[in-house]
Amino acid sequence: MGEWGFLGGLFDSLQAHSPMLGRFWLLIMLVFRILILGTVASDLFEDEQEEFACNTLQPGCKQVCYDMAFPISQYRFWVFHIVLIATPSLLFLMYAMHHDNKRKNTSKVHQSDSSDSREDLHFRRFYVVNVAFRILAEVGFLVGQWYLYGFKVEAQFPCNRFPCPYTVDCFTSRPAEKTVFLCFYFVVGVIAAISSCAELLYGSMKWITVKTFLLSLLSACVSYLFKSALSNWKSVCFCLSKPPPSSDSVFFSVPLHTSLCLLLNPGRPRCRSLSQRKCRSSVFSDSL
Repeated sequence: MGEWGFLGGLFDSLQAHSPMLGRFWLLIMLVFRILILGTVASDLFEDEQEEFACNTLQPGCKQVCYDMAFPISQYRFWVFHIVLIATPSLLFLMYAMHHDNKRKNTSKVHQSDSSDSREDLHFRRFYVVNVAFRILAEVGFLVGQWYLYGFKVEAQFPCNRFPCPYTVDCFTSRPAEKTVFLCFYFVVGVIAAISSCAELLYGSMKWITVKTFLLSLLSACVSYLFKSALSNWKSVCFCLSKPPPSSDSVFFSVPLHTSLCLLLNPGRPRCRSLSQRKCRSSVFSDSL
């Protein structure tokens, strides 16, 4: 139980850096997984291979039939599940502790608000990535548990693998109790996955809000520049759309480089004065 206590202490430190939904997932992890698996499941599955019996004395038949019935021990599968699920959260805990130490060291030094907001954005982004990896692991292990064990531990397994001389019947110990525990652990996994999805949605909403503000600001700037360029382009089109004067009159049309200058640099004084001069020349030639 020493390793479970160490892992529980790390999760206890993690709850200080998690929102409410993250703490709910930690509650599921500590109580319904680590505590149950470390107390109840260890006694339930410790003798599963010793109590697995087949109605034959052929050497090696019992071992291959047990491997067919349980490709991976359920207890070891769930321990590996907890370790893999906890890895992204522990990496986030290391980053959070580094983030806190960095803030404490720079608290005495003047720091701008933009730097603080950038650090918070990086912190939130890392947290969202952590929850996303957790969801992938939760769903992957749920599918793996369903594929390997289903929802029921059979009391009897027919086996015809070599070196069994014929189809033998093998029997597991405490199948009803293991079935209840199998379904319980699957339901806990579903609840944990739903909680993680809600946590990801909650965490990404804040991140999307910041990104939406920046995108709206950029869109407003682009819209302003486009409208300004369009208004200047209309004046150029007005000059170009005037009917050509007689051949004996002097006509100055707006050249291509002037039009491009107005379109790309609508606020540039040289482009504006150049277009006005060309337009005045065109109007003057028409009046003649």
